[in-house]
Amino acid sequence: MAKTKTLLLLLFPLFLASSLTAQQSYSKKKIDSLINLTKIYTEEDKVILYQQISKLYVGKDNDSVFIFASLALESAQKDKSDLSFYEAYNITGDAYAAKFDFTSALENYINAKEYCNKINNNNKQISIFLSIGNTYRNLKKFSDAIDTYKQAIEIANEIEDYQINGLLLYKISLSYFDITDLNKDL
Repeated sequence: MAKTKTLLLLLFPLFLASSLTAQQSYSKKKIDSLINLTKIYTEEDKVILYQQISKLYVGKDNDSVFIFASLALESAQKDKSDLSFYEAYNITGDAYAAKFDFTSALENYINAKEYCNKINNNNKQISIFLSIGNTYRNLKKFSDAIDTYKQAIEIANEIEDYQINGLLLYKISLSYFDITDLNKDL
């Protein structure tokens, strides 16, 4: 049963991806039919499914991104697990970032970080710090971005993930570059 459930969780987004690329705009009826397909899943599984569906809409239909991000948050509230809340707030932050509403994105990422701290998953912590750092950069809060990237570097060093460490150092260098550009404009 667990293998079947895992297989369904993996195949369902692939099925959606093929149907999403065929059209750019989807009616409420089609979204409702997708939601009806999720009735067999637990609330925790629904959060993951809604997150994956939401990501498929990014750049294609921002309204649908928010619909599925909201559904993920609803399922997280029913499930009440820290992981579900982390995933729901994270995808909601991604939805706002895709619409260039970085203030709202930051709010959701910070909420996600609070739940992420409780689940103690290093990779998710690095991911959320990266999202928060990127959002601070977009808000031109370079000092906050650098501090956030440094926090992620500490975790990457603990787990000896040198590839992520390199990415984070690159992000820090971009922030310093942005500061230099900003100072030139003044």
